[in-house]
Amino acid sequence: TVEERKRIARDTIYRTAEMISQFRKGGASAESTFFSNQLPPLESLGDGASGLTQPEVEINVINSDSYISARTILAETSQANGKTAVLNLASDEEPAGGWIHSFTRTQARFDEEALCYSSTLYATLKPKYYLQYPWPNLGPGSVAGVFSPGVVVFKDDLAHHCADLPPEDRVVVSL
Repeated sequence: TVEERKRIARDTIYRTAEMISQFRKGGASAESTFFSNQLPPLESLGDGASGLTQPEVEINVINSDSYISARTILAETSQANGKTAVLNLASDEEPAGGWIHSFTRTQARFDEEALCYSSTLYATLKPKYYLQYPWPNLGPGSVAGVFSPGVVVFKDDLAHHCADLPPEDRVVVSL
């Protein structure tokens, strides 16, 4: 219900500072960086650059909640700690897709809303970024975004009513 989602949102915001403090050693923070333009392309290494070899990379496409996938990767792959990022299909209209006002249940509007219910993401979306909204869909500024390197995922997804995760299942990811 809308009332349940309001309660979840208030609880998430209320506990955000505590979660960041608890996971600071794991990289948690409310810091973020706003990028108003596309970054320049990386320089090419060229063919056979200085004997460098490219490691084999396995790519899997999984139909799953972003945070559930990230938690699974972190639980199954020890070297993923501190190197796991989640793509936030963010709103170009308002920070967090307006989750604190609309209390939507699904990702129908923006993926960002669902991500905010379960984590400390909302605290990284600084008021100074609000001046940038709405972002254009084409042309200059259309690739703007926010990088949040230390988001704590401490709740399950909306399908599971954002129940608190056991402490050992809580993770820090970048978005």
